[in-house]
Amino acid sequence: FCIHGLSECISKIKDKTVLSSMIQPLNTATDRAASMKARDFAGFALRSALRRTDDQAAIIPVIYSSLAGLEHKNETMRTFYAHTLHENAVKVKDRALRAHMLSPLTAASLRLEDSETTGLGASGLAYSALKQMLDRVDDQAALTSIIGPMAKALKAKDIKPRRYAAHAVMLFAHKVKDKKALAPLLQPLVAMHSNDPDKNARESAGRALKRAFNQIPKPKSP
Repeated sequence: FCIHGLSECISKIKDKTVLSSMIQPLNTATDRAASMKARDFAGFALRSALRRTDDQAAIIPVIYSSLAGLEHKNETMRTFYAHTLHENAVKVKDRALRAHMLSPLTAASLRLEDSETTGLGASGLAYSALKQMLDRVDDQAALTSIIGPMAKALKAKDIKPRRYAAHAVMLFAHKVKDKKALAPLLQPLVAMHSNDPDKNARESAGRALKRAFNQIPKPKSP
């Protein structure tokens, strides 16, 4: 009953301080949920409040909760937390937190059990948040930490992880200063560009090779 009442009135609240003060209680209530389908699920009220604030003190605890929530045993909850990060990652101003976000977002983006979901789902939403961070993070330790998972995903059987990984490498690998650290990516990218049955994956692999390794790949023969 309380959650329903809050959901109804949040859009009418103009006082930003009041909105910010509501976020942590709503976040705590959301974290207690076993599923988005729970009758007292507080996440939708939390989402409404977050959309109306840039208050770092209010947002940052939600970011940490959402990163942890990417490992939730329930798929609907993983999707909710990934959606929260998709909508709010860009608001994070703390550079250390941005760097910290790369590894869990990478793992969620490439999780095989979520890659089979039709549409975006948890993996697609996590990847949307990851792309936002890749545009904003230059921390070398954080960037090199995701090379291994990306190299593994480039060889995945499922198309979605391969496609996400190839595009991600195109976005971040050129930022890595230690070019030797990129070695695990080279062979999978060459193989993908030459042989992947998915056109988008092939094209992303080609762009990654050019941008990260200064290799101009030859077009795939018809």
